[in-house]
Amino acid sequence: MWIGGSRLLVNALGVVSLFVLARLLMPEDFGLVAIGTTLAILSKSLTELSLGQALIQHADPERRHVDTVFTLNLIRSFVVGLIFFFGAPLVSAFYGDDRLTEVVWIVGICVFLAGLQNPKLNLLKRDLQFWQEFVLLVGAKLTMVVSSIVLAIIYDSYWALLGGMVAAEVVGLIASYACAPYRPRLRLKEFREFLSFSGWLSLDQIVRTINFRMDPLIVGRFVGSSQLGLFTVSLNLSKIPTRELTVPLTTSLFPAFSKLTHDKKRLTQAYYRAQTLLFTLALPAGVLLSLVARPLIEVALGEAWYAATPLVQVLAVIAAARSIAAPSQALALATGDTRLLFNRSLQALVYRLPLVIAGLALGGLEGLLWSLSIVSVLGIALDTNVVSRLIGFGLVDHFKANWRSILACLVMSAAVIGTGLLLPEMDTLLLRIVELLFLCAVGGAIYPATLFGLWHIGKRPNGAEVEILALASGALRRIGAMIGIRPQPQVNAEK
Repeated sequence: MWIGGSRLLVNALGVVSLFVLARLLMPEDFGLVAIGTTLAILSKSLTELSLGQALIQHADPERRHVDTVFTLNLIRSFVVGLIFFFGAPLVSAFYGDDRLTEVVWIVGICVFLAGLQNPKLNLLKRDLQFWQEFVLLVGAKLTMVVSSIVLAIIYDSYWALLGGMVAAEVVGLIASYACAPYRPRLRLKEFREFLSFSGWLSLDQIVRTINFRMDPLIVGRFVGSSQLGLFTVSLNLSKIPTRELTVPLTTSLFPAFSKLTHDKKRLTQAYYRAQTLLFTLALPAGVLLSLVARPLIEVALGEAWYAATPLVQVLAVIAAARSIAAPSQALALATGDTRLLFNRSLQALVYRLPLVIAGLALGGLEGLLWSLSIVSVLGIALDTNVVSRLIGFGLVDHFKANWRSILACLVMSAAVIGTGLLLPEMDTLLLRIVELLFLCAVGGAIYPATLFGLWHIGKRPNGAEVEILALASGALRRIGAMIGIRPQPQVNAEK
């Protein structure tokens, strides 16, 4: 609930920020900053030692382990910051844009500040306490949104995005120590204790970063900063519904699965429950976004972003489909099989980057979409293979467990597309808003009706529907308790 609440607010703030800044700034501004932030993500991931996860997985972490994690993060962030400072002119020369020097410098400062965050927060996560996530995420995001919008109004340039990033890192750093008081001390003696867990995981992180985080750099090189801005905003927008529905659950699954590794049967049951619930919620969210992408972009982003429509349509479906095996990462982390994650990422590296480069070279952004679609299908096969090797739950099992969700999504898609064809042409902003809301209402009604209809026809088997009803029942009880309504006592069936 804490993670879900924080993600809900962060999601809402992110949507507001995206829509407002998209009207105040140009695609080129987003493209410039995307190059800098991508370099930051690459540098952080390539030097990531997965020490936070190691603390969570550690059988008995002590203060000395926390100090070691802080020291290692400090060294890493300092070295990366220096690389950004001296490498900024080279990045600027590579892309032929002098503005990138200052962009990379500012992003390097953000990388350094991020490395100073309080590692003791991981101990709270280990004990399944997530309230600090709410404070940290919401505080930083609210700061970024407000700062970016104010600076965009004043300066009308990419500096608004950079200023918001710096402000968010400063607030996040302060909040991390306010949530879990801790006085850092320099220590490195426990570094070897983390190697057995973090070694393969760090290698996996490096390969995954090369696989999935280099896209903006490659796109910018092939099609320029303006087209890169379109791709970056489209990618962020397309991931919002699935990301915000999956992150709260997957964040808590790693420590939760870790408590069940001694009992494979319970672990398998836990994975099944989490996976079906997650996919049943994420799939329709991503597909519905794809279906309403055109009116959404017209209403929220404006004429300058019309070209983003096909990008959002395809990328939203890809993000939704990939959620079918989203808990695989948490499952492998919990069981300590980090080498399996590395092997999966290494296999993906063989085909992903060549396909992305080939798609861009042959067809620009349209070719990229075809490449990413093929990549997503292959990625699903690799993710489900990880789960199969860990608990014997393979690709066919995933589709058997989720066929009702997939069929309900197809029915929803047909209903929304058919409704859109029947509606008259909307030529004003108000009518487009009405169209958008009406199409969302149609999809929001058809999907659950079809899903639960199929569930009833199938004689109510165990699945996501049971979890959804249980969650709804629990929420109603809490609401009733808050307003003073006491639940009726259950009556014994024999009586």
